[in-house]
Amino acid sequence: MALAPCATPLVSCLGIDDWSFRRGHTFGTILVDLTTRAIIDLLADRSTETSAAWMRKHPEIKVVSRDRGEEYAAAARLGAPQARQVSDRFHLVKNLSEMVEPVLARCLTEIRRASRPDHPPDESHSTELALPSLEQWRPRPERSAEQASLAYQTERYERYEQVLALRAQRLTSKEIARQLGMKERTVRRLPPTGRYFS
Repeated sequence: MALAPCATPLVSCLGIDDWSFRRGHTFGTILVDLTTRAIIDLLADRSTETSAAWMRKHPEIKVVSRDRGEEYAAAARLGAPQARQVSDRFHLVKNLSEMVEPVLARCLTEIRRASRPDHPPDESHSTELALPSLEQWRPRPERSAEQASLAYQTERYERYEQVLALRAQRLTSKEIARQLGMKERTVRRLPPTGRYFS
């Protein structure tokens, strides 16, 4: 916050995002020259009108990198219609992780289920299993958050069942933690019954 904005007369690649002058209370807009990675300006608010007005003064802008919010998208359309809008790196990775995480969680759940001692392989089927199609594995967009949550809960409960099974074998918390790759404190805090997850 102590850094003064750089006076950059021309900017071709603009990064725009909201920024907190006072954490959780007062928000503004930060503008960055993505070529030099230097702060160009700090705007007093994060409104579409303020950002669009700033961009109109810079017709040389060719690219606007922004978040997924509509305010900055509208500001770029109004203030720099000549510029191409792109998602910033953070939100690209966030979008990717939101799509990949439920799929990986489901894969992990299936692998753990298949590797349990009480789940013997089916000898009647071929050892070569057909891979599911992308449509079968890819969650529907409107249910992806729900599926991710369910997969996470399933994974947590399966891990909890593993802890209970190892406790029944009279292993110490330290031994259980080492075997399952968990923290000893986490193992100690888990309750002795499944009521915690109900």
